[in-house]
Amino acid sequence: MKQNNRECMETYPNLLINADDFGLSEPVNEAIVRAWKEKTIFSTTILANMPGFDDAVKRIKNGDIPIDRIGIHLNLFE
Repeated sequence: MKQNNRECMETYPNLLINADDFGLSEPVNEAIVRAWKEKTIFSTTILANMPGFDDAVKRIKNGDIPIDRIGIHLNLFE
């Protein structure tokens, strides 16, 4: 039986889901923001050297995802 997010969080209270690749592209950013608003993810990590970085920063400044829920995704390659 498929659990909804609330049931899953009650079953696994210590499970923290991080959405990787915030800043990869605008569609990825939109999906991550939607997941945050639906309380599906706990945090995200931002890529600074990808095409969607400026859009991700704009979304952070707009309050779409709280700054204290964003980490750095270190990418040593382009």
